[in-house]
Amino acid sequence: MIKVIQKKGKALFYDDYESLFDQENTSDEPSTMTRANLRENKNPIIELIRHCYRHLKFNFNYHFSNYPSL
Repeated sequence: MIKVIQKKGKALFYDDYESLFDQENTSDEPSTMTRANLRENKNPIIELIRHCYRHLKFNFNYHFSNYPSL
């Protein structure tokens, strides 16, 4: 995503994306994923810290990362 933004790229959006794939979970691969407790915590202070971290990380990567040119 960052490379597309840096190169001023354009994108296409597909409206009916749910019809592309069938979601089928077998007993060998159930959909019972759980995340770490810190990621699901609804504490406003932790949510604020997560938001600030994501904002800073995105902007740092956008402005200071050296992606090779196409």
